[in-house]
Amino acid sequence: MIIENNVLKKVFYEDIENGTVTIPDNVTEIGSDAFEGRKNLTSIDIPNNVKYIQSGAFAYCTFLKTVHIPDNIKYINNWTFMHCRDLISINIPDSVQRIGDLAFEGCEDLEYINVPNSITHIGTCAFGNCKNLISINIPNNVTYIGEYAFTNCEKLIKKGNFKACNITYNSDEIIYSCLNTEYEIGKQMTTINNIECGKRGYHYVKNLYDIFNCYYGNLNDIALFEIEAGDIIKKDVVDDLYVTNTIKLVRQIPWREALKNIYDF
Repeated sequence: MIIENNVLKKVFYEDIENGTVTIPDNVTEIGSDAFEGRKNLTSIDIPNNVKYIQSGAFAYCTFLKTVHIPDNIKYINNWTFMHCRDLISINIPDSVQRIGDLAFEGCEDLEYINVPNSITHIGTCAFGNCKNLISINIPNNVTYIGEYAFTNCEKLIKKGNFKACNITYNSDEIIYSCLNTEYEIGKQMTTINNIECGKRGYHYVKNLYDIFNCYYGNLNDIALFEIEAGDIIKKDVVDDLYVTNTIKLVRQIPWREALKNIYDF
């Protein structure tokens, strides 16, 4: 392995014995792509002396199954565990504040993950293509969820008819809008003819996690609603986006309620 200035720069195949590797006590940082593509790595216990794990550190370690992260890590950086397809368990300690873009993208065998209360930011496509993820708790402290954060997480199936709207303020009045259309809770919207996905009509999704394929960012600026669709519905086959000829916002769903129970069986 290559270590420079207490940074583990590179781990080679021959450094890994019986599926794991011992990280020396003088290492305080795991560098970018340090373990990338090491297919003979099956488990890793990152010691407490490590303070930082840089982007892509374990990307494409396709047979990595278990990881222990020490309590002093603050960030799970971009694409850190991307395409670790066999990853089945991982602890995220309470010290972590941010999960980066693509951090767990393509972790196809990951079923359960506990997100600690310390997390405030979940990055773009952070859990994208985690096809077997059936349970994830998202704490109340999360204020930002990135675009496509749960794309193709087919087993996160909180079903219903959901719509997100931008929140703006005009004096003391709250305005809910989407694609230049203003909505009122409980109001049946005007019927639209010749509806088209992404062009003309009232758009919504049928699985809660798909909201983040369409809306992302600061959750304080986005309102989530349960809706009633009209009598004509079309589906966009690419983005699981639905469009209807008329729509009614039944009630606003607090993010605390929605994200606490994003999964259903």
